[in-house]
Amino acid sequence: MTIGGVSQLTVGDLLDLLSAEVPGPAAGSAAALTAGVAAAVVAMAARRSSASWPEGNGVAAQAVARRARCLELVAADADALVKAIEALEGGQAVEAPLRGTIQVLLDLADAATDIADLAALTAERCDGAVRPDAAAAASLARAAVEVAATLVRANLTVMSGDEALARVDQRRIDATAAAARAGAAQ
Repeated sequence: MTIGGVSQLTVGDLLDLLSAEVPGPAAGSAAALTAGVAAAVVAMAARRSSASWPEGNGVAAQAVARRARCLELVAADADALVKAIEALEGGQAVEAPLRGTIQVLLDLADAATDIADLAALTAERCDGAVRPDAAAAASLARAAVEVAATLVRANLTVMSGDEALARVDQRRIDATAAAARAGAAQ
């Protein structure tokens, strides 16, 4: 099952795919969608603050670009997971497909950390009326990074000392710091 045209699906369709019995989108895709929602909230808060914050429109544009990347990652995660499950169930070589899932999760952690940073910047500089939204977006992005980290650790090919663990752990630290900055701005 692939969900390549994720941006054309309704929220209900995405939730139906997530809850389906057949292999397809799962927690990684849900985290990518969550990060995309966080990016959309950042864009909203930055745009609504552009009268008092001249850089707001630029931050909104960056958030929109990350939102698009997250939508790509929803589909990429589902596709990578299906390949990994097919290899596991088919008794095929599994390392490459499992490493494919890790790469998507690392890309997600990178994107979500960027979104958390944009959310923190927005919370620090946006209008007071949308500051809680920006802080909430940072929390959503941090949650997406946490999910990615959990899934990287669960991967059968990741061993102690693996570069993927170090990278995702650093993203967790960075996203947590960004969410704390955003919370402090309230």
